[in-house]
Amino acid sequence: MFVADNDSAMHIDAFGYVFFTPKLEPGSNTVNVSVQFPDNTKQTFPYSIYNIDTLEVKPGDLFAKFDGEKEPISNPVIIRNSRSLGNIQPLIMRMVPGSFGYDAVTKGLTIAYKDTSISLFMNKTNAYINGKEIVLDTPPIYYYRGAYFPLRIVFETFDYKVLWNSKSHSIIVTNEKE
Repeated sequence: MFVADNDSAMHIDAFGYVFFTPKLEPGSNTVNVSVQFPDNTKQTFPYSIYNIDTLEVKPGDLFAKFDGEKEPISNPVIIRNSRSLGNIQPLIMRMVPGSFGYDAVTKGLTIAYKDTSISLFMNKTNAYINGKEIVLDTPPIYYYRGAYFPLRIVFETFDYKVLWNSKSHSIIVTNEKE
């Protein structure tokens, strides 16, 4: 179940996807959204509509740099099969200004922005970019009370550049759309 803290419009479509349109106060860029899991635990996170141009995060750290500003994150990036996986919040939702929908039946997440969309499914290697099937080498997984998604494929779908900095052992994501 999704709940926004300020009466933002939320709905579930015919396929079971949850969508919301943030209702922001004047001068505000963020709305708090809560997700209630089947075990009744709840996680609240900020959803921001502003664009962040750079993200730097080290696997295992509980901090990330958004445009150079160090901020705490609720769940660390993890490595599986030499791939970095991150929680949808705060990393992806802070960078990609699109709509996010979750289908509880198929356990699929769809992210859409302008004319581009990606759909990924928990524990499945098949995904879809603009309706075209692709095969992931590492599937999204549940880990530490959260859904973790392969960061590179999600960010690159929306034209972000993803690099590994071997010196600092961190992932760098930059906004290359402009």
